Amino acid sequence: MSKLEELQKKRGDSIKAYQDAYKRIDIDGMNDTDLSLAFDTYNTLVQAAYAARTELEDYMSLGNKDYVVVTAISSYRMRYVMHRDDLQKLNPNDPVNAIEWANDTVTMEECEEFSQEHMGEYIVDTVEMDGEDMLALFDKDNDYLREWSNDQKVAMVRKSI
Repeated sequence: MSKLEELQKKRGDSIKAYQDAYKRIDIDGMNDTDLSLAFDTYNTLVQAAYAARTELEDYMSLGNKDYVVVTAISSYRMRYVMHRDDLQKLNPNDPVNAIEWANDTVTMEECEEFSQEHMGEYIVDTVEMDGEDMLALFDKDNDYLREWSNDQKVAMVRKSI
């Protein structure tokens, strides 16, 4: 029996127990001592049923959040090096404004990088998700793998660490 099934059975049994105890309370036919004992038993069983419900709800809410998603930004320092004469060749009709033209050349992605250095990752947020939400996120972020089966998607996530 799985943990979920065990908790569901415990919850069901506790409900049945307090319902049976309630049926046994005979207000007119019991003396005060027996009546007090019957109500105490009933209250104890109601509390046990409530505790079983809380335990089941806690397990289900935790059990549904099987995945942790960390969103991070990775930063790189990039350098580009250009010779002034090569910048002038890009626009031979005007005198070179080297800094402005170099910035424009990089912005337009018309120059190859000289070097780069990884500056680190910065965590933006972290959330817990259930399997259904994780699969929806998988399809959104990995549209090209949308045709994969759910088992393949889960296997890819599970082998990431």
